Amino acid sequence: MVRSIAWLMAITVGFGMIACGNGDGTSKSVEDQQGPPQDGKVIGPLTVKFMGFEARSGGSKKAAKFVLYNSSAENIQRLRLTLRYLDESGAEVSTFPWNLSGLPRYLSPEEKKVEIMGLGVPENCVTVDLVVDDYE
Repeated sequence: MVRSIAWLMAITVGFGMIACGNGDGTSKSVEDQQGPPQDGKVIGPLTVKFMGFEARSGGSKKAAKFVLYNSSAENIQRLRLTLRYLDESGAEVSTFPWNLSGLPRYLSPEEKKVEIMGLGVPENCVTVDLVVDDYE
């Protein structure tokens, strides 16, 4: 019985690794890659990458998913950001302020985090641009 459970767990983990693409490292998600996100945009002390939209509570509202990477040699304790909602043509539809903070720090040097940000994303918004207004 114990051997059957161990065998089943090994198969499950094996299929999980195949599905996630961790065998040769070529299919790793941006969140799992070391260093700053490839094709990321450098904004102040950050390298950021917009990853798409995710549903918020109840699934009726969407929010922006970003990977944030501290490219500086200093700790970042607080970020004051503006989310710029853009339509298909790249025109700004609206903006939304967003703050991130942590004690004793939010991001250490070379640390990466995935954040789901924004409220009231307009329906005609197809991408989100991030502006770093201030940080410490």
